[in-house]
Amino acid sequence: MDDRARIVDQLQRTLEGGAWHGPAVLELLEGVTASQAHAHPIPGGHSIWELVLHLAGTYRLVLRRVQGDARNLSREEDWPAVPEPTEADWREALDALRALNAEAQRVVAGFDASKLDEPLVTTPPYTAWVQFIGLTQHDIYHAGQIALLKRALSPRDAVGQLAFGRVVVLVRDYDAALAFYKEAFGVRVVFDAPSPTGDRYLHVVLESEDASGTHAPAAGFWFLRPTADNDRVGRQTGGEPLAVLYATDVHVAVARVQAAGGALVQPVRSADGASFAHVADLYGNEFVLVEMPVGAG
Repeated sequence: MDDRARIVDQLQRTLEGGAWHGPAVLELLEGVTASQAHAHPIPGGHSIWELVLHLAGTYRLVLRRVQGDARNLSREEDWPAVPEPTEADWREALDALRALNAEAQRVVAGFDASKLDEPLVTTPPYTAWVQFIGLTQHDIYHAGQIALLKRALSPRDAVGQLAFGRVVVLVRDYDAALAFYKEAFGVRVVFDAPSPTGDRYLHVVLESEDASGTHAPAAGFWFLRPTADNDRVGRQTGGEPLAVLYATDVHVAVARVQAAGGALVQPVRSADGASFAHVADLYGNEFVLVEMPVGAG
């Protein structure tokens, strides 16, 4: 078996099966649905679908270098946008990856063996051997990520993949509530529209909850003006805290709430390495601000 045949063998094994390291890419993708492939179960991580499109992009990069095209991938080519999660689109993505791998095998099998140690293009000056075998290394690297994403998906699928959405906060005035929460907690509006009854749907999220780069809905607050019994505003939990908010510095967080016009209900205390305080918004809704010890989960 010459070097070209060995590379072809590895291209087949890393994508389809029979690899020494463990499951190949397509073996890991067996049974993955479009909705699972579209999900982002690891905060800040890519989805399985994004990884499949990225693998395909890298095959296209090497194949065009074989033709003497030295252009690097654009951001859109390297990490293409994922379409809506339909099974037809998901099958199309998988079929495209299979076809590109087959094309790479065909190209390598017919490549001039005497030029394997020569660069495909001037820049970058990687040899044909390095770039061909690099496709297999790239597949294996992302196969490991796909395995982790599948593991992260499993427990969520068992309960219908629920995610925390909104805490309903009763308010008397939407604009006043929004101004306070922006200054005190650093929220930003993610949805603001009239309701069918002529009222208002106003949803906000904490900036930290919206900064992960995932497509999962961020947790936050839904401001709601009660249609009756306005006295419930500020006491909807019967005098108990409404929510717990984690802070990187509880003293700074308390000062921010007070500067916005909120109240300090219980001063900062410490226990088991954590520091916490109770504060109230402009209506009296009580929040617990907690600064966890370093390394705590």
